[in-house]
Amino acid sequence: MADRALGRSFTGSTIAAVSSQISLSAERPPRGTQKSCRSRCRLYSSPGCTVADMPMYVKFYGITDALNCTLQGSSVTAFDAKSAAGAVCQALLGLRSDSCFDSFWENATAKAQELQLLEPAVPRVRRPPRRLDDGSNPASFSSPKDYYRKLYYEFIDCIHGEIVGHFEQENYNLYMKAEQLLLKSASTGEISSEYFEEVCKHYGDDFDHSRLRNQLAVVKDIVNSVTPSLQDIQAAILSLKTTSSLFSEIA
Repeated sequence: MADRALGRSFTGSTIAAVSSQISLSAERPPRGTQKSCRSRCRLYSSPGCTVADMPMYVKFYGITDALNCTLQGSSVTAFDAKSAAGAVCQALLGLRSDSCFDSFWENATAKAQELQLLEPAVPRVRRPPRRLDDGSNPASFSSPKDYYRKLYYEFIDCIHGEIVGHFEQENYNLYMKAEQLLLKSASTGEISSEYFEEVCKHYGDDFDHSRLRNQLAVVKDIVNSVTPSLQDIQAAILSLKTTSSLFSEIA
């Protein structure tokens, strides 16, 4: 189902993709392949970097995994999915401050001392291949904290951008409006003029607009639920022997 596919987009693969985007390494596999995802996950496994990298990875993974669990619900709607994504984006932006980073840094370094691990260090500067070198000097940092501050903000910005990019697509918003048009008609008997007009404009002559309006007006009468889901509506329509004629435009 579409909701499950969306859910899978915001776990390890998303964090791994973000890791790749903000890595200082110039050479990385193409996006969209299993090998690429595995390689991105290994970018933060080098000695001396895991002290601060892993807590940051876990921190943001936990937030996005909550979204993933919501999206994989069997009855989640496109509207619910977008609302959940919006809440997660707000949570991520709430962490984008110097005070939040300072707290994260103190916890990470304290844990390193407790476990008697090496102190976080600035990675060795790697020059890009000559064919990709534009002549500019590589970024340099005066301290490990400055390096990880930059990494911390880029993590948030990239994850936020990945989520927004999924849910602000034109086709997704159209699907969400069509879904809400049907759900509202089935629960209240009211037809949203705004959503109805947008759906009809997009699909043009693919269906009879007048007949669709009439069918939406009576769909509430066949659904035995105060707050029906798409599955309830589908089951109610398919249970009718006259589905092909009575709800031809909806079915």
